[in-house]
Amino acid sequence: MEVYFVDIGRGTSNLILLGGRRAIVIDCGQNSGSLLQLLAQFRVDTIARLIISHNHHDHVGGAMALLTQYEGRVDRICFVHDDVLLKSKFGGKILQQIKNGTLKSSQLLRLECDHSPRYIFQESNDLPTLQIVSPTFTDNLQAITEGNPNATSGVLV
Repeated sequence: MEVYFVDIGRGTSNLILLGGRRAIVIDCGQNSGSLLQLLAQFRVDTIARLIISHNHHDHVGGAMALLTQYEGRVDRICFVHDDVLLKSKFGGKILQQIKNGTLKSSQLLRLECDHSPRYIFQESNDLPTLQIVSPTFTDNLQAITEGNPNATSGVLV
């Protein structure tokens, strides 16, 4: 396993190489060019998890290019469901891929937990596990009501 913090300018992106040409991508920044180049360099052909911590453009802007490049090869997409998602190109891309059959609703996972952490990636003893520790459904609902999407950002351990 290798972990990379990808310099994409403004925004954030993290890459976890799992072996077997698989990876976890956490956020895609505004533009995924550097991320896509790195994925190609490491010959990644499957995204085990695409995790979007929250739906602001500096975290999700590059996700559309990644979803296009890896269409049909993303095992699960984890994201916060809020009013920003519903108005975004990212939300539209997800709906488009569901409509054309390259993505199933069972592959979508809300990035929320109950009052205790919830696993969003757990495969074997050889690989890392990822848990969502925040937000809860209530935290997300309150952030939406207050118009504060940063308050509902996913926190992973």
